[in-house]
Amino acid sequence: MGPVHRHALIATSVDVLAAGPVATTPEERARADRLHRPEDRRDYLASRVLARALVAHHTGAEPDDVRFSQTCARCAGPHGRPVVVGLDVHVAWSHSAGLVAAIVDDDPCAVDLESLAALRTGALPLGALAAGERVWLDDQADRPRAFAELWVRKEVLVKLGDLTLDQTAGVDVTPSFSGRPVRGRYLVALDPGPHDAVAAWSTTGRV
Repeated sequence: MGPVHRHALIATSVDVLAAGPVATTPEERARADRLHRPEDRRDYLASRVLARALVAHHTGAEPDDVRFSQTCARCAGPHGRPVVVGLDVHVAWSHSAGLVAAIVDDDPCAVDLESLAALRTGALPLGALAAGERVWLDDQADRPRAFAELWVRKEVLVKLGDLTLDQTAGVDVTPSFSGRPVRGRYLVALDPGPHDAVAAWSTTGRV
């Protein structure tokens, strides 16, 4: 087997956009403009800029030449799993409350990121968890972080097309904490560094 080629990163949206200049496309700016909150527009654009920079680093392409396409397999709308146009590489991104994450891989991949600020102030949506996950959660000192560790893994499976959101409560992802696969996927934590966040990723290739 050959080497695994993969890059993943978490950063603040402010830092990503300040590091420029990496261009966004007119379509990306138009979609961002339809978002109501300035912080949502910032996170949306920063996630694309970070993903574009990672693809360029991974492939040797110029960042401004990297283009993404998104078409929903169900409704043909301009959303769904992103595709890198004209390059044999795969990309995924996520954003949450001022933070962005992106991953580029030789195989289809997914990443999910959750800022913990909101989870620390509200009730946790425990209905999204399987029975075994609730038992595990009850043993954790930092419940918001523990919940997020479960949820990002479920979201990764959703993004890879292995689950729907309606099915997440029926799948226990706790085996992934000991390195075992869930639904045939290895779900891997992505180090958030200094940020109060949790993230995870997976790929259809080798982890």
